[in-house]
Amino acid sequence: AYVVFGASGGLGGEFDLTMVDGRNGFEVVGSGDGWDGGVSVGIGGDFGSDGFDDVLIGVPGVSGGTGEVYVVFGRSGAYESLVDLSSARLGFDAIRIVGIDSGDNAGMSVAGVGDVNGDGIDDIFIGAPHGSVGPGWSPGFPDVGEAYVLYGKYKLSSSSSSSSSSSSSSSASS
Repeated sequence: AYVVFGASGGLGGEFDLTMVDGRNGFEVVGSGDGWDGGVSVGIGGDFGSDGFDDVLIGVPGVSGGTGEVYVVFGRSGAYESLVDLSSARLGFDAIRIVGIDSGDNAGMSVAGVGDVNGDGIDDIFIGAPHGSVGPGWSPGFPDVGEAYVLYGKYKLSSSSSSSSSSSSSSSASS
């Protein structure tokens, strides 16, 4: 996935992605079995509540299709031309949100959704299209899909599980 920064004079008629240098944009890479970063990308609003918009990168194929979403924090100044999420300083440069079950493909869709809970901090949406209905439901509803809204907050931990962060997420099956 690539992030290209806008420019007051525009970018002209064509922009070569090999020209990203950290000042005009950056490339985002990762590693691991199933790395498919860039399947879904989006602007997460100011999820980290630091005054800068953040970038969402969905990686639905990792960890046996459990899926992950990275929130790359916005900031002033330049980035490195290559942001490697496998070595990012989680909690400082980015956070990783880990899906729930193998095959759910969390991160197949991502979006900033504004301030859903009214706390003044932007929130994000994560789609897991192959999630199955959880405990308490009649059996026989595999792959009905799950959608999560994670509430933004000021202090974020380095890795957040969509199943264990009850204070910062809510789930609705579709």
